[in-house]
Order: sequence, then C-alpha cells, then structure tokens
Amino acid sequence: IQKWARDGVALLQLHGEEEADSWCCPKCRKEYLAWQCPTRYLCFCGKEIDPRFDPWLVPHSCGQTCGRPLQPECGHLCTILCHPGPCPPCPQTVRTSCYCGRAQLAV
Repeated sequence: IQKWARDGVALLQLHGEEEADSWCCPKCRKEYLAWQCPTRYLCFCGKEIDPRFDPWLVPHSCGQTCGRPLQPECGHLCTILCHPGPCPPCPQTVRTSCYCGRAQLAV
C-alpha cells in the first residue's frame, strides 16, 4: 500500500496536476491525502506488525484468535482466527419472554 500511495502521488505530480497530494486505495478506491499513507503493516485483527508468512494460514493473518468486539455490541468477542472483513454476528442466543409473557423467543 505504501508503494501504491507514493506511486499514485508521484504520477499525479508527473502529469503536472497542482493538487497532487492524494492517492486512492486500490481496494475501495477511496481518496486519501498523501500524509494518510499507512506507515506500518498490520494483520487483519491488528495484533501483529508485519505478520510472517505461513502457508497454512490466510495470507496477511497472524493466526491468533481475532478478539474484536462483535457488532452490534453484545459484550462478546470474535472467536475465529484472524480474518479479513467484518466479524460474523454473535452465535450465542438467549431465551426470553415477549412483553405479554405468552411466547418465548430465542434472541
């Protein structure tokens, strides 16, 4: 990403664009300012800097349990290995009664 950002800014400067202080993310295409270029490389869960390559793990993963808070906030943490993208919803359910008390629901 760092090389991508530097090359993007340099290319805009080469073409003579006056506002050549931004670069676009190769994945989401969001525009960032030049100073917003990441300075360190983290695994998906953010626990390890420069994760080492392991052929048995997902690339860019540290292999540890993710541990990020599940969304929406339920107080539980993600229990799957370090992974790309959002964490899955909370798998734990609770049985509760509805307001009138006639039915029990798994929430």
